Amino acid sequence: MSGLCAIYNTYDKMDIFERMLAGGILRNDDPQRGEMWEVVSRTIRLSATLNTSEDVDQTRERLSEIIGNKIDKSTVVFVPFHTNFGKHIKIGKMYLSIMPALFRIWVVL
Repeated sequence: MSGLCAIYNTYDKMDIFERMLAGGILRNDDPQRGEMWEVVSRTIRLSATLNTSEDVDQTRERLSEIIGNKIDKSTVVFVPFHTNFGKHIKIGKMYLSIMPALFRIWVVL
């Protein structure tokens, strides 16, 4: 099997989230597309709560829930913060966001 065939064969075995991280094209007829939309719907609901946060600690807590990883106390993110997916966002230590942030996914229809 050539190197290119091995890559495609591996790509076919990835779930939709792994393919997103690999930079793959998500087709409208992808059988796992519903799983992606579940994450999008959850993120939109949680984002509404995030953007009503009353302090930085509350913002960190709510954003951690969206991205699925605890955000370090040294990190400061001010709202509004906009994302329609959130699952693959990584925010490191000592990060400061003072401008409205926007993180999106793109899907080929």
